[in-house]
Amino acid sequence: MTSWKTHYDALVGAMKLGSPPHESRMHPRFEMSEGVEMRVQLGGEHPSVHNISAGGMSLYTKNPIAGGSSVALTLENAIRVHSEVVYCSPDGTKKADGGHLYQVGLKFLIEDDGYRVAVLAMETCGGKVSEVTV
Repeated sequence: MTSWKTHYDALVGAMKLGSPPHESRMHPRFEMSEGVEMRVQLGGEHPSVHNISAGGMSLYTKNPIAGGSSVALTLENAIRVHSEVVYCSPDGTKKADGGHLYQVGLKFLIEDDGYRVAVLAMETCGGKVSEVTV
C-alpha cells in the first residue's frame, strides 16, 4: 500500500515542482482553476476553495471564523479533515445579500490528511491547476 506522501511526491515530481523558496512555506500551493471545484462542507456551508497545499488550504466563506478555532471539513462528501484556522479576513467581495465574503486560512492538523487533500486536489483538477505558487 502506497502512502499519501509517496503519491503526493510522485505527482509533484511529475509536475516538475521544486521546493518552495520561502522558509515559511513548506509545500507548493495549488491555486484552483476557474470552473474546477472541490466539494467542501464546513458546518452547513459549502465554501469555495481558493488554494490548497499539503499543509493547509484557503477558503472563501460567508461568515467569519475566529483564528485558532478547530474546524472539521468534509471533502468530496467522504473525507473528514481536521484543521485549525490560521487567519480570517474580509476579502472585499460583496455577497448577494450585501454582506462580505471572508478568506479563511486553515492548517491541517494531521500531516497525512494534508498529503491526501493535496493529492485529491491535483487529481480533481486533472491538470487544470491554474497556478502553482512555490
